[in-house]
Amino acid sequence: MEFFDTATDLGMDFLRKLEAIRTPFLDELFLLITKLGEETIPIVVMCFVLWCVNKRMACAIGVSFFLSGMSVHALKIGCRIDRPWILDPGFTIVERAREAASGYSFPSGHTQNAGSILLTLGLWNRKKTWVLPVCIFTAVLVAFSRMYLGVHTPADVTVGFIIALAASVIAAAVFGGKNKPLAQNIVLAVVIVCSGALAAYAGSLYGSGIIDSHYTADALKMAGAGIGFAVGLFVEHKYINYSEKTEKFWHQIVKFAIGLIGVLALKSGIKAIFGESLTVDFIRYFLVIVWAVDVWPFIFSKWLFKKEESDSAL
Repeated sequence: MEFFDTATDLGMDFLRKLEAIRTPFLDELFLLITKLGEETIPIVVMCFVLWCVNKRMACAIGVSFFLSGMSVHALKIGCRIDRPWILDPGFTIVERAREAASGYSFPSGHTQNAGSILLTLGLWNRKKTWVLPVCIFTAVLVAFSRMYLGVHTPADVTVGFIIALAASVIAAAVFGGKNKPLAQNIVLAVVIVCSGALAAYAGSLYGSGIIDSHYTADALKMAGAGIGFAVGLFVEHKYINYSEKTEKFWHQIVKFAIGLIGVLALKSGIKAIFGESLTVDFIRYFLVIVWAVDVWPFIFSKWLFKKEESDSAL
Protein backbone atom coordinates (compact mmCIF):
# COMPACT_ATOMS: atom_id res chain seq x y z
CA MET A 1 0.00 0.00 0.00
CA GLU A 2 2.85 2.39 0.84
CA PHE A 3 4.49 1.62 -2.54
CA PHE A 4 1.22 2.36 -4.35
CA ASP A 5 0.81 5.65 -2.49
CA THR A 6 4.38 6.67 -3.37
CA ALA A 7 3.89 5.74 -7.04
CA THR A 8 0.63 7.70 -7.11
CA ASP A 9 2.28 10.80 -5.60
CA LEU A 10 5.17 10.66 -8.06
CA GLY A 11 2.77 10.10 -10.94
CA MET A 12 0.62 13.08 -9.97
CA ASP A 13 3.75 15.24 -9.69
CA PHE A 14 4.62 14.31 -13.27
CA LEU A 15 1.08 15.04 -14.49
CA ARG A 16 1.18 18.48 -12.87
CA LYS A 17 4.39 19.23 -14.79
CA LEU A 18 2.61 18.29 -18.02
CA GLU A 19 -0.40 20.34 -16.96
CA ALA A 20 1.86 23.39 -16.69
CA ILE A 21 3.13 23.14 -20.29
CA ARG A 22 -0.22 22.64 -22.04
CA THR A 23 -0.96 24.86 -25.02
CA PRO A 24 -3.93 24.93 -27.43
CA PHE A 25 -1.73 23.49 -30.21
CA LEU A 26 -0.46 20.60 -28.06
CA ASP A 27 -3.98 19.95 -26.79
CA GLU A 28 -5.22 19.49 -30.36
CA LEU A 29 -2.18 17.40 -31.33
CA PHE A 30 -2.52 14.94 -28.47
CA LEU A 31 -6.31 14.78 -28.76
CA LEU A 32 -5.69 13.60 -32.33
CA ILE A 33 -2.95 11.13 -31.39
CA THR A 34 -4.99 9.63 -28.56
CA LYS A 35 -7.72 8.64 -31.04
CA LEU A 36 -5.41 5.86 -32.23
CA GLY A 37 -6.26 4.10 -28.97
CA GLU A 38 -10.03 4.40 -29.27
CA GLU A 39 -12.26 1.49 -30.22
CA THR A 40 -12.84 2.43 -33.87
CA ILE A 41 -9.22 2.29 -35.04
CA PRO A 42 -8.58 -1.33 -33.93
CA ILE A 43 -11.83 -2.42 -35.60
CA VAL A 44 -10.92 -0.75 -38.90
CA VAL A 45 -7.34 -2.07 -38.89
CA MET A 46 -8.29 -5.63 -38.01
CA CYS A 47 -11.06 -5.74 -40.63
CA PHE A 48 -8.80 -4.38 -43.36
CA VAL A 49 -5.98 -6.83 -42.62
CA LEU A 50 -8.39 -9.74 -42.18
CA TRP A 51 -10.30 -9.22 -45.43
CA CYS A 52 -7.71 -7.70 -47.73
CA VAL A 53 -4.14 -8.33 -46.59
CA ASN A 54 -3.22 -11.44 -44.58
CA LYS A 55 -5.43 -13.63 -42.40
CA ARG A 56 -2.64 -14.88 -40.21
CA MET A 57 -1.44 -11.35 -39.53
CA ALA A 58 -5.02 -10.41 -38.63
CA CYS A 59 -5.21 -13.41 -36.31
CA ALA A 60 -2.03 -12.24 -34.56
CA ILE A 61 -3.43 -8.72 -34.20
CA GLY A 62 -6.72 -10.06 -32.85
CA VAL A 63 -5.09 -12.41 -30.35
CA SER A 64 -2.84 -9.61 -29.09
CA PHE A 65 -5.75 -7.19 -28.87
CA PHE A 66 -8.12 -9.56 -27.04
CA LEU A 67 -5.60 -11.16 -24.67
CA SER A 68 -4.24 -7.77 -23.62
CA GLY A 69 -7.71 -6.20 -23.57
CA MET A 70 -9.12 -8.85 -21.26
CA SER A 71 -6.11 -8.50 -18.95
CA VAL A 72 -6.60 -4.73 -18.78
CA HIS A 73 -10.35 -5.00 -18.14
CA ALA A 74 -9.79 -7.58 -15.40
CA LEU A 75 -7.25 -5.30 -13.71
CA LYS A 76 -9.51 -2.27 -14.09
CA ILE A 77 -12.46 -3.85 -12.31
CA GLY A 78 -10.21 -5.71 -9.87
CA CYS A 79 -8.06 -2.75 -8.75
CA ARG A 80 -10.76 -0.06 -9.24
CA ILE A 81 -8.31 2.88 -9.18
CA ASP A 82 -9.84 6.30 -9.77
CA ARG A 83 -8.82 8.77 -12.46
CA PRO A 84 -6.18 11.44 -11.70
CA TRP A 85 -8.69 14.28 -11.29
CA ILE A 86 -10.53 12.22 -8.69
CA LEU A 87 -7.34 11.35 -6.85
CA ASP A 88 -6.47 15.06 -6.82
CA PRO A 89 -9.55 17.32 -7.15
CA GLY A 90 -7.28 20.31 -7.77
CA PHE A 91 -5.83 18.73 -10.90
CA THR A 92 -7.30 19.76 -14.27
CA ILE A 93 -7.50 17.76 -17.48
CA VAL A 94 -8.03 18.64 -21.13
CA GLU A 95 -11.83 18.64 -20.98
CA ARG A 96 -12.41 17.20 -24.43
CA ALA A 97 -10.63 14.03 -23.31
CA ARG A 98 -13.06 13.41 -20.44
CA GLU A 99 -15.79 11.68 -22.47
CA ALA A 100 -13.47 8.85 -23.58
CA ALA A 101 -12.09 8.45 -20.04
CA SER A 102 -15.16 7.21 -18.24
CA GLY A 103 -13.85 3.99 -16.70
CA TYR A 104 -11.32 3.18 -14.02
CA SER A 105 -7.82 4.52 -14.53
CA PHE A 106 -5.50 1.53 -14.10
CA PRO A 107 -4.26 0.24 -16.52
CA SER A 108 -4.67 2.44 -19.62
CA GLY A 109 -7.03 0.91 -22.16
CA HIS A 110 -6.07 3.38 -24.89
CA THR A 111 -2.40 2.46 -24.45
CA GLN A 112 -3.27 -1.23 -24.61
CA ASN A 113 -5.53 -0.82 -27.65
CA ALA A 114 -2.99 1.09 -29.70
CA GLY A 115 -0.03 -0.89 -28.39
CA SER A 116 -1.48 -4.30 -29.18
CA ILE A 117 -2.21 -3.29 -32.79
CA LEU A 118 0.95 -1.30 -33.48
CA LEU A 119 3.41 -3.59 -31.71
CA THR A 120 2.01 -6.70 -33.42
CA LEU A 121 2.21 -4.98 -36.81
CA GLY A 122 5.77 -3.94 -36.04
CA LEU A 123 6.87 -7.39 -34.90
CA TRP A 124 5.18 -9.05 -37.88
CA ASN A 125 6.97 -6.74 -40.33
CA ARG A 126 10.24 -6.44 -38.42
CA LYS A 127 12.31 -7.54 -41.45
CA LYS A 128 11.59 -4.07 -42.80
CA THR A 129 13.93 -2.29 -40.42
CA TRP A 130 11.96 0.97 -40.21
CA VAL A 131 8.55 -0.56 -39.38
CA LEU A 132 9.09 -1.73 -35.80
CA PRO A 133 10.73 1.53 -34.56
CA VAL A 134 7.91 3.57 -36.11
CA CYS A 135 5.27 1.35 -34.52
CA ILE A 136 6.96 1.51 -31.11
CA PHE A 137 7.34 5.29 -31.34
CA THR A 138 3.66 5.71 -32.28
CA ALA A 139 2.50 3.45 -29.44
CA VAL A 140 4.63 5.44 -26.98
CA LEU A 141 3.13 8.67 -28.33
CA VAL A 142 -0.38 7.35 -27.63
CA ALA A 143 0.69 6.44 -24.09
CA PHE A 144 2.19 9.90 -23.58
CA SER A 145 -0.96 11.55 -24.95
CA ARG A 146 -2.99 9.93 -22.15
CA MET A 147 -0.74 11.54 -19.56
CA TYR A 148 -0.57 14.90 -21.31
CA LEU A 149 -4.37 15.03 -21.48
CA GLY A 150 -4.45 14.27 -17.76
CA VAL A 151 -6.57 11.12 -17.90
CA HIS A 152 -3.91 8.56 -16.88
CA THR A 153 -0.89 8.36 -14.59
CA PRO A 154 2.54 7.00 -15.64
CA ALA A 155 1.74 3.73 -13.82
CA ASP A 156 -1.47 3.35 -15.86
CA VAL A 157 0.20 3.71 -19.24
CA THR A 158 3.32 1.73 -18.29
CA VAL A 159 1.34 -1.33 -17.26
CA GLY A 160 -0.96 -0.99 -20.27
CA PHE A 161 2.07 -0.84 -22.58
CA ILE A 162 3.77 -3.84 -20.94
CA ILE A 163 0.61 -5.94 -21.23
CA ALA A 164 0.23 -5.00 -24.91
CA LEU A 165 3.89 -5.79 -25.59
CA ALA A 166 3.70 -9.21 -23.92
CA ALA A 167 0.54 -10.13 -25.83
CA SER A 168 2.05 -8.89 -29.11
CA VAL A 169 5.20 -10.98 -28.65
CA ILE A 170 3.12 -14.10 -27.98
CA ALA A 171 0.79 -13.47 -30.93
CA ALA A 172 3.59 -12.73 -33.39
CA ALA A 173 5.54 -15.81 -32.27
CA VAL A 174 2.55 -18.15 -32.61
CA PHE A 175 1.06 -16.85 -35.86
CA GLY A 176 4.18 -15.52 -37.62
CA GLY A 177 6.76 -17.53 -39.52
CA LYS A 178 6.16 -21.26 -39.97
CA ASN A 179 2.55 -22.36 -39.61
CA LYS A 180 1.91 -23.79 -36.12
CA PRO A 181 -1.73 -25.02 -36.13
CA LEU A 182 -1.58 -26.71 -32.72
CA ALA A 183 -0.12 -23.67 -30.98
CA GLN A 184 -2.57 -21.41 -32.79
CA ASN A 185 -5.55 -23.50 -31.71
CA ILE A 186 -4.29 -23.56 -28.12
CA VAL A 187 -3.97 -19.76 -28.08
CA LEU A 188 -7.48 -19.34 -29.51
CA ALA A 189 -8.79 -21.72 -26.84
CA VAL A 190 -7.05 -19.58 -24.21
CA VAL A 191 -8.84 -16.52 -25.63
CA ILE A 192 -12.18 -18.30 -25.19
CA VAL A 193 -11.37 -19.36 -21.62
CA CYS A 194 -10.15 -15.88 -20.68
CA SER A 195 -13.25 -14.31 -22.22
CA GLY A 196 -15.51 -16.56 -20.20
CA ALA A 197 -13.50 -15.90 -17.05
CA LEU A 198 -13.70 -12.12 -17.57
CA ALA A 199 -17.47 -12.30 -18.10
CA ALA A 200 -17.91 -14.41 -14.97
CA TYR A 201 -15.64 -12.15 -12.90
CA ALA A 202 -17.42 -8.98 -14.02
CA GLY A 203 -20.81 -10.59 -13.39
CA SER A 204 -19.73 -11.65 -9.91
CA LEU A 205 -18.52 -8.15 -8.99
CA TYR A 206 -21.69 -6.61 -10.41
CA GLY A 207 -23.91 -9.09 -8.55
CA SER A 208 -22.11 -8.24 -5.32
CA GLY A 209 -22.64 -4.52 -5.87
CA ILE A 210 -18.89 -3.83 -6.13
CA ILE A 211 -19.00 -2.37 -9.66
CA ASP A 212 -21.87 -0.75 -11.51
CA SER A 213 -23.40 -1.65 -14.86
CA HIS A 214 -21.14 0.70 -16.85
CA TYR A 215 -17.94 -1.12 -15.86
CA THR A 216 -19.65 -4.50 -16.21
CA ALA A 217 -20.84 -3.64 -19.72
CA ASP A 218 -17.31 -2.72 -20.84
CA ALA A 219 -15.99 -6.07 -19.62
CA LEU A 220 -18.84 -8.02 -21.22
CA LYS A 221 -18.34 -6.28 -24.57
CA MET A 222 -14.70 -7.36 -24.54
CA ALA A 223 -15.64 -10.90 -23.49
CA GLY A 224 -18.33 -11.23 -26.15
CA ALA A 225 -16.00 -9.95 -28.85
CA GLY A 226 -13.19 -12.25 -27.70
CA ILE A 227 -15.39 -15.34 -27.83
CA GLY A 228 -16.75 -14.28 -31.22
CA PHE A 229 -13.21 -13.85 -32.54
CA ALA A 230 -11.84 -17.20 -31.37
CA VAL A 231 -14.92 -19.28 -32.18
CA GLY A 232 -15.26 -17.48 -35.49
CA LEU A 233 -11.70 -18.36 -36.50
CA PHE A 234 -12.27 -22.04 -35.71
CA VAL A 235 -15.39 -21.98 -37.90
CA GLU A 236 -13.66 -20.05 -40.70
CA HIS A 237 -10.73 -22.45 -40.84
CA LYS A 238 -12.92 -25.56 -40.90
CA TYR A 239 -15.81 -24.48 -43.12
CA ILE A 240 -14.92 -21.33 -45.09
CA ASN A 241 -11.14 -20.97 -45.55
CA TYR A 242 -11.48 -17.90 -47.76
CA SER A 243 -8.73 -16.08 -49.60
CA GLU A 244 -7.84 -12.45 -48.96
CA LYS A 245 -6.84 -12.13 -52.62
CA THR A 246 -9.16 -11.06 -55.42
CA GLU A 247 -8.67 -10.72 -59.17
CA LYS A 248 -9.06 -6.95 -59.26
CA PHE A 249 -8.02 -4.15 -56.92
CA TRP A 250 -11.47 -2.57 -56.90
CA HIS A 251 -12.83 -5.82 -55.46
CA GLN A 252 -10.75 -5.14 -52.35
CA ILE A 253 -12.16 -1.63 -52.04
CA VAL A 254 -15.74 -2.87 -52.36
CA LYS A 255 -15.07 -5.78 -50.01
CA PHE A 256 -13.65 -3.52 -47.31
CA ALA A 257 -16.27 -0.78 -47.67
CA ILE A 258 -19.33 -3.07 -47.58
CA GLY A 259 -17.89 -5.21 -44.80
CA LEU A 260 -17.14 -2.19 -42.63
CA ILE A 261 -20.62 -0.81 -43.23
CA GLY A 262 -21.96 -4.16 -42.04
CA VAL A 263 -19.84 -3.98 -38.89
CA LEU A 264 -21.04 -0.48 -38.03
CA ALA A 265 -24.66 -1.29 -38.92
CA LEU A 266 -24.69 -4.32 -36.63
CA LYS A 267 -22.93 -2.45 -33.85
CA SER A 268 -25.43 0.41 -33.91
CA GLY A 269 -28.50 -1.41 -35.24
CA ILE A 270 -28.72 -4.09 -32.56
CA LYS A 271 -28.40 -1.40 -29.91
CA ALA A 272 -31.13 0.72 -31.56
CA ILE A 273 -33.53 -2.23 -31.83
CA PHE A 274 -32.97 -3.99 -28.51
CA GLY A 275 -31.69 -1.13 -26.37
CA GLU A 276 -28.85 -1.34 -23.87
CA SER A 277 -28.49 -4.14 -21.36
CA LEU A 278 -25.63 -6.32 -20.20
CA THR A 279 -26.94 -9.29 -22.19
CA VAL A 280 -27.47 -7.24 -25.34
CA ASP A 281 -23.98 -5.73 -25.08
CA PHE A 282 -22.38 -9.17 -24.84
CA ILE A 283 -24.40 -10.56 -27.78
CA ARG A 284 -23.96 -7.40 -29.87
CA TYR A 285 -20.17 -7.50 -29.77
CA PHE A 286 -20.15 -11.26 -30.30
CA LEU A 287 -22.25 -10.88 -33.46
CA VAL A 288 -20.21 -7.96 -34.79
CA ILE A 289 -17.03 -10.06 -34.65
CA VAL A 290 -18.74 -13.15 -36.10
CA TRP A 291 -19.89 -11.00 -39.02
CA ALA A 292 -16.31 -9.82 -39.57
CA VAL A 293 -14.66 -13.24 -39.20
CA ASP A 294 -17.26 -15.59 -40.74
CA VAL A 295 -20.37 -14.10 -42.31
CA TRP A 296 -18.88 -11.42 -44.55
CA PRO A 297 -15.90 -13.58 -45.64
CA PHE A 298 -18.36 -16.35 -46.58
CA ILE A 299 -20.43 -13.91 -48.63
CA PHE A 300 -17.57 -12.28 -50.52
CA SER A 301 -15.61 -15.50 -51.10
CA LYS A 302 -18.50 -17.78 -52.12
CA TRP A 303 -20.85 -15.38 -53.87
CA LEU A 304 -19.23 -12.08 -54.85
CA PHE A 305 -15.61 -12.59 -55.92
CA LYS A 306 -13.59 -15.41 -57.40
CA LYS A 307 -11.64 -17.32 -54.78
CA GLU A 308 -7.93 -17.86 -55.21
CA GLU A 309 -5.81 -20.22 -53.17
CA SER A 310 -4.87 -18.56 -49.88
CA ASP A 311 -1.25 -18.57 -48.78
CA SER A 312 -2.02 -17.43 -45.23
CA ALA A 313 -4.71 -19.79 -43.96
CA LEU A 314 -4.38 -20.98 -40.42
